[in-house]
Amino acid sequence: MLPSSYATATALIRDDIQAEVDSGFARLRRTPNTTTIKWLDYYAGLDPASRAAMHDAAARNAAAWFFLPSAVQDHLATRRAEAARPDGWMAASTSTRFTLGYRYRGLRDLKMILSDPECRLMDAQTRARLHPPPRDDPPPELMRNPDVTQAISAKAPQMRKLTASAMTTRFGAQKDKKPGGASVFTFTQGDLPVSVELDFAARPYSLRYGISAGDKKGPIRLRGFFYEILFGGGGGWDYVTEENAEACVALLCDYVAATVALFARVQAVARATAE
Repeated sequence: MLPSSYATATALIRDDIQAEVDSGFARLRRTPNTTTIKWLDYYAGLDPASRAAMHDAAARNAAAWFFLPSAVQDHLATRRAEAARPDGWMAASTSTRFTLGYRYRGLRDLKMILSDPECRLMDAQTRARLHPPPRDDPPPELMRNPDVTQAISAKAPQMRKLTASAMTTRFGAQKDKKPGGASVFTFTQGDLPVSVELDFAARPYSLRYGISAGDKKGPIRLRGFFYEILFGGGGGWDYVTEENAEACVALLCDYVAATVALFARVQAVARATAE
């Protein structure tokens, strides 16, 4: 059975989603993640009712991240079944429309394909059979040069330096290293403990992140959350270039701040309901 505060939390999250929609996706359009790029293009082709239904489902799914797993397992199973409908987003995201265009390929994967003559030939033959032809133009918010094949993917040393500086300056965070090249930044927002784990070695990504907040033993807590969950996105950031890396790290900090603020509101609702 879902907690009584779940519906209120869902409404709060739905408001955050709507605010981003009303902004014209001011933050989301700058997210260097191919799944997010696909989602925005898919969303653009929907009618208003379908868009609203996507927002509602996303809010319910995101709310589930804030509660104990046992309370939401059945709910998530139902939502996954809905998302996998043949006319839904999950099916569309794996279609040829969204998998063969250079626009929708992570930079490291794309470079690997283009550097191998046999892979390049097979890829060209497959793409030639598609009508309409796949999109190759990168989002202008991420790249000024429309030729995505010329982009240079950001590397770990650059990302480590930028994120360490930004997390310290923005949040006063303390840094700890983890095995495998990951870093964890911890800080306190009010009375709320927060940690942000960053992984720079999970190929084909330049960066993977997860935001955790709240008492580990509390009924309301967040573990490994990322902002794109609110919009059907996920995975690592695979569209970070040497040129846009600094802007991407600034966006990461914005996402951390927005997530922590949202969690604090959900936590307040849960506490009030429990009293």
